[in-house]
Amino acid sequence: MNEQFRHLTGLSTVVLSLSCLLLLSLPSEGATAGECNRFARAQTPIAHASGESNRPPRPRAGAGGPPPTVTIEELNLSNQQLQQISTIRAAYRARIEQRETSLERAQDRLRELMAGTATVSEIRAQYGRVEELRQQLGNLHFESTLEMRNVLTPEQRQELNEMLEERRAKRRCVK
Repeated sequence: MNEQFRHLTGLSTVVLSLSCLLLLSLPSEGATAGECNRFARAQTPIAHASGESNRPPRPRAGAGGPPPTVTIEELNLSNQQLQQISTIRAAYRARIEQRETSLERAQDRLRELMAGTATVSEIRAQYGRVEELRQQLGNLHFESTLEMRNVLTPEQRQELNEMLEERRAKRRCVK
């Protein structure tokens, strides 16, 4: 895969992060039968630009599964916007990956404590560490997403919001 295409694939992930922020304030409601039928007929792809990534997929927290995706092509980002988003993503990447690794280790330790003979206070303390790391990771994602949001025009933000709301409704139909 050439370097330019890999760059765009990575940016699709960035847009996905941005989409999560825009959905945080939307109420979650059940889709109507009419909405389900409309989405069943839709031919809109819901995938990253290339369908592949340079790292293995990470399981996502939450009962609803991974958030809906949006490709860069759908937002018509300019080259300048692509570069700005890439710069923001690179600035946060190391810190986010470090927190993810720390969180995975802390969760592993919590599972060990739960399965072993640890005291309730030891388990509670480890759970507190896990929650603190989750909060730190969430804060990093939120801050990076806010910076990426500032790169989009108001029209692109609105378009992103509309696309993601449609896809959320479609996912509710599938469950």
